[in-house]
Formats: sequence, structure tokens, C-alpha cells
Amino acid sequence: MFDVSINYWAVLLAPFVSVGVGVLWYGKSGFGKQWMALVGKTQESVKSEGMHVGAYVTALVSALILAFVLATFVGLTGATSLAEGIQVGFWTWLGFVPTTALVNGAFAGRSKMLAVIDSGNFLVFMLVMGAILSVWQ
Repeated sequence: MFDVSINYWAVLLAPFVSVGVGVLWYGKSGFGKQWMALVGKTQESVKSEGMHVGAYVTALVSALILAFVLATFVGLTGATSLAEGIQVGFWTWLGFVPTTALVNGAFAGRSKMLAVIDSGNFLVFMLVMGAILSVWQ
């Protein structure tokens, strides 16, 4: 196995950053209206459905796993600066997120714009995660 030093405090913090990015990204001043239209939701339907705790727990656990894997990549690449962490976040994102989102969207018949919006959210938080995980070691 790889001998990588990981700061678990940074790994535990990073998912909360992703939640913050998501709140801004999908908020009223972000892509919230566009995203809702693409998935067939309205402001009223979101309010009537209420908060889906399971979706938020899934997002947080997924972000925790992503943070751990990204921290491993940061360690393997030897990234220790802000710029290096951002690069690790970018290349990891490019290799896994838009490629998966576009393929899944194509087979599900979803709009490419939905994949772009969702992938953009992941890009921003993976850049921030990469920066945090590389600097805080």
C-alpha cells in the first residue's frame, strides 16, 4: 500500500466546505433556478417536499470519501502549496467528474447543461478541497 501522510482534521473539514460551495452554487444568486428547471422542480415543489435529510447525509458522506481520496492524491503527488493543491483538485475533477456526469447524462437523456452545472459545483469545491488538503498537512 502507499505510504501517504494524511491530515485527518483537514479531511473532516473539507466536506463542510463542499456544502458551503453547494449552498452558494445552487442558491438564488447561483445556478439554483436553472438547475431546478432542468430537473423539473419549482420553488413551490421544493418547499412542499421539505428538506431531504437523506440527500444531505449522502452528499456529506460522499464528500468525506472524496476528501480522503483527494488527500491521498495530494500526498502521492507531494503537493504542499496552494497552487499545487488546486492543480491536484483540477486534474482529479477533470478525470472523474465531468466525464462521468456527461456519460451518465447522455444515457439518461438529461440535458448537457445539467451536467455542466453539477460538474461546475464539483470543480469549485474540489479546487478548494485540494487547496485545503495540500496546505494543511
